[in-house]
Amino acid sequence: MSLYTDILYYLSAPKCVCCGNRLERSERALCKKCHDGYLETKSLAKCSHCLHDFTECTCSNDYLNTHYLHKLIKLFRY
Repeated sequence: MSLYTDILYYLSAPKCVCCGNRLERSERALCKKCHDGYLETKSLAKCSHCLHDFTECTCSNDYLNTHYLHKLIKLFRY
């Protein structure tokens, strides 16, 4: 790590966006516990139309179908 990132880390006191705990220097937005929970939840989520994982599903919703977009690549359901 550079001196700039060290100074930024100590001055900004970064916190997890989910639980609010202070992040370690190697973590970005989520702490290890929340990131593991996110990955577990993401792997369990299924599409209600095709029953694929959301990371593999390309189904679009009714609004997009009416605008001629029939496939959608999505990472996770928001």
